[in-house]
Amino acid sequence: DGAFVDANISFDGCIAYLSTENGYKTVATVLNREQKPIYRYYSRTRYLNACAVSEDGALLAVASLEEQDSLFRSGVTFFRTDEEMADRETEQGSSVSQDLGSGLIYELCFLDGDDLLAVCQNQLVFLRTDGSRLYKMPLNDESLLDYSVSEDGWVILALRTDAGGDRVLTLDAEGELLGELKPEGRVRSVSAAEGCAAALTERSVGGYERR
Repeated sequence: DGAFVDANISFDGCIAYLSTENGYKTVATVLNREQKPIYRYYSRTRYLNACAVSEDGALLAVASLEEQDSLFRSGVTFFRTDEEMADRETEQGSSVSQDLGSGLIYELCFLDGDDLLAVCQNQLVFLRTDGSRLYKMPLNDESLLDYSVSEDGWVILALRTDAGGDRVLTLDAEGELLGELKPEGRVRSVSAAEGCAAALTERSVGGYERR
């Protein structure tokens, strides 16, 4: 009866999606690899705008947006999907949350079983699934052009500075720098798979090791 807000698929084929339903701000649903629903989270008071599911469908991560003291705040909450499907508006049980400030969260990506990347309006945040923050990369003087996540848990980023120069970074699941490249020409897209990275510029396409 409602609309889809966001969706995510794990590397092994589990699915999470957000939808609107009567009586709730947003409903999050997790499907296993047979596309059968195994978990739902019903939110009455907060809008959810991004979601991610870990491999085996064990963990659901949702990004929320709510107003506090006339200011909008974003946060990430992790839920265990082996708990009973129920209305968890009170966030009791094993769920954990991390406040990420006023910037909108665009996308969530599980990097491995313990770590998550939150792509935000003004920063990239690496989180542990226990709610702790591992690393924050501000985007004050750079804009994110593209990114890609490898199945074995590392990330490639393409960034453009305010001065116009582009650079490509690879980082591990905890946000530690693996390598950096300053290609000739503007970067169009990047891709990551196992130990290999690729960057497409306006002049060429190149393949690299992730370090």
